[in-house]
Amino acid sequence: MKPIALVACAAALSGCVSANPQIPVPVSAQLARICQHEPLAHALFLAAVTAGYIRSSLVQRELVAHQTVTGICANPPTDAASALAAASAAYADVLAAQSLAQKEL
Repeated sequence: MKPIALVACAAALSGCVSANPQIPVPVSAQLARICQHEPLAHALFLAAVTAGYIRSSLVQRELVAHQTVTGICANPPTDAASALAAASAAYADVLAAQSLAQKEL
């Protein structure tokens, strides 16, 4: 194979590398999206909390979910399926808490 073809193949495949080489690219991309969007959802929840009275149980539930996502994003486990499942479930809890908080205002 010619050297230029090898360089072209290497360049094409370099885009397929995930941040954590032990996690497959599609899963890594999903985790990256959750890690990117969850802080905004958490901030919006906190804004709702400061705007009015929100049940302490809801605040606590959202905080646990936020900490779960933050921990997974900071140090993704090598088990891709469980990492994505845990992060997705926690992110869903953050979004649900945000929705409930807005209804309680």
